[in-house]
Amino acid sequence: MKRYRKTERGGGLFSAIEHEQAVAAKSTGILKLRDLIPWESFRPLLEELTGYATRDWSKGGKSPFDPVLMFKVLVLQKFHGLSDDATEEQIFDRTSFKNFLGLRIGDDIPDAKTLWDFKQRIEESGREGSKPGTAYGATDDYGYYAAVDKVHIHDLHATILHLLGLDHLRLTYRYAGRDFRLTDIAGEVVKGVIA
Repeated sequence: MKRYRKTERGGGLFSAIEHEQAVAAKSTGILKLRDLIPWESFRPLLEELTGYATRDWSKGGKSPFDPVLMFKVLVLQKFHGLSDDATEEQIFDRTSFKNFLGLRIGDDIPDAKTLWDFKQRIEESGREGSKPGTAYGATDDYGYYAAVDKVHIHDLHATILHLLGLDHLRLTYRYAGRDFRLTDIAGEVVKGVIA
């Protein structure tokens, strides 16, 4: 049938590489986030939280994934609402996830157990978790407006970062002569939802 577009172009020898380069050239969605945030500025805090900075690596064992890479995996997981297993699958399957993480086809990727272990290390650093099944605040009689314990989006972001084990006040980066934070100039941790 000639009236419909042919979907198969025929995969050549370099078609996978060309596809990867085309995806990398587009800076949309999570790739914009990759370029906007100075991820290396999180390294000292992440190494402190995970204990990687003080651990003696000469005793053997497999060396861990880069903590900045693992933090970016957590951002992807929270952003897309994925389980640990689904996160592993999506990193393996999606070129945009690999580009966000700075990985290439064939690179080792963190598996679900590694992701769980990284989250446990952050939790063991003395950070709290959230209370499961908590309803916070109240609305008006029609359920339209927040009436009690209003939470601004910056407060929500500060709380999420706190639950990830990060102090939102320490995540400041300089851009265009001004200091920026992920929570802008506001943001308070909502203690009512933390266990």
